[in-house]
Amino acid sequence: MYRIYTSKTGMASRLYHKLLLIMRLTTVILIASLIQVSAATFGQRVTLNQRNASLETVLKEIRKQSGYDFYYDGKVLSSIKSVDISVKNVTVEQALNTALAGLDMEYTIKGKSISIIMKKSSSFLDNLISRFVAIDVRGRVVDNEGRPLPGATIRVVGTTIIT
Repeated sequence: MYRIYTSKTGMASRLYHKLLLIMRLTTVILIASLIQVSAATFGQRVTLNQRNASLETVLKEIRKQSGYDFYYDGKVLSSIKSVDISVKNVTVEQALNTALAGLDMEYTIKGKSISIIMKKSSSFLDNLISRFVAIDVRGRVVDNEGRPLPGATIRVVGTTIIT
């Protein structure tokens, strides 16, 4: 008789505990998925403020904030003394442009990986023109049979020098 008065009416206790467990798991899964979505949307912005830092340190910090993987030659980066960078809430491309400004380096982004390489030196003539060194070039413009081409024009690429 004592049991009848103290028992809970309504749901069975096993069903009650199972329902609470399902509700808790649903709440945890919802919160975890919302956190993941917010992390993915804000993960592409970078904020850095470093003075006299090595380029390798700057790239590691960009990697932490953005999730991109970097591929580079460690010997080349160790030869660079230090860089100053101060950016706030910018894209990865803008941060890399700021970090590599003034250096003979370029980057390419493929998926979630970034390759950093030295800029390829262009032709001998382009290097001389970029340094404003005058050179004397002589020659003839001929066709396949060795006859001179009348009215041929020679232009130095990237400049207005024409002859």
